[in-house]
Amino acid sequence: MISKPTGQGGIATHVSALVDVLASRGLSIEVVEPASGPLTHLLLTLSRGLRRTGLEMAVRFDRRVRRSFLEIALRRRSRRHPPALVYAQDPLAAHAAMRATRASGAPVVMVVHYNESQAEELVQRGLINRGRTEQLIRRFEASVIRRLSGIVYVSDFMRRRIEQDVPAAAPIPSVVIPNFLPDVDFEPVPTAPQDLISVGSLVPRKNHAYLLRVLSIANRAGRRYHLTLVGDGPDREALRHLAVDLGLVDQVSFMGYRSDVEQLLRRHRVYLHSAEMENAPFALIEALRCGLPVVYAPVGGLPEIVGSTGAGRIWDLADPDRGAAVLTDLLDDEPALIVAGREARARFDQKFRADVVCQRLLDFFATAGGPNLRNDLWSDKP
Repeated sequence: MISKPTGQGGIATHVSALVDVLASRGLSIEVVEPASGPLTHLLLTLSRGLRRTGLEMAVRFDRRVRRSFLEIALRRRSRRHPPALVYAQDPLAAHAAMRATRASGAPVVMVVHYNESQAEELVQRGLINRGRTEQLIRRFEASVIRRLSGIVYVSDFMRRRIEQDVPAAAPIPSVVIPNFLPDVDFEPVPTAPQDLISVGSLVPRKNHAYLLRVLSIANRAGRRYHLTLVGDGPDREALRHLAVDLGLVDQVSFMGYRSDVEQLLRRHRVYLHSAEMENAPFALIEALRCGLPVVYAPVGGLPEIVGSTGAGRIWDLADPDRGAAVLTDLLDDEPALIVAGREARARFDQKFRADVVCQRLLDFFATAGGPNLRNDLWSDKP
């Protein structure tokens, strides 16, 4: 992993869930992150400082530093215990893995957990402009993808997108397996449910301003709801100002990053998702696990998560007036709300439970890793 395995992003959750399943089978797995040490710390500090200058050169430098130090860590690990397979979080990690394990020939499988392209994500975050750096990153991604031993897509949307952008990806062994989470025995909710909750970084792509406008329109129709926003990011202050302008100060709670998202979800009636583009967000899956009806726009891989069940309601991100009507229709109909909650939980059980889904991922690893890994996976270990 290029990023911290204990981070709050979706890839960290994906890896954590996978590690738990593999460990329960008695399999040997190690999460490797960039090598640590004084030089690493110095260079990463320098790269963070350079990024604040807004120079695209700083983004390229930061990516090279992280990739290089991950390669060093993987080389050290491989000398001690050559891996049967390396599972990489993104093109940077996959490139480091292919270089570090060249001697042993260990297969490298990459999970596509990012949205559209990492170059596109950097553009949307305002870290690079469209142009030379963006194109360099896209070419780097394509060069890595065409050399992989296997690809795991967490949505069919991203499979189609990658194969469109990188035609050489189509013949590479691949599988579409959704993100998954372990089942949880929930304690009874200690307080009366609140209205609405949304979880995600406060960045432009997540489009939280739409939620505030929907609340304001609902107010004018005589429906006053409270919204809990979980997450932090560069849009926080702008959203606070918008809440003030729309008269929503006492209707919106900015919770920041929280480690108790599951408990917060269970204290609410409906989960809202306003992102303009998503691959396969865990927040939506966590809402289904908690039995929350979801209201969302059918973009990216989101329809694959909610499906055609009654667990979800669809709104139009270009029409907050209609969005407010969709929301009030659901909240005003308590029997429909109960049914939607049951459908949400049933959708999780059928599609996203770790004990249901993870077997398919292990089957793919066994295929990509060859006979040695297949024997390890299907031995009689507890």
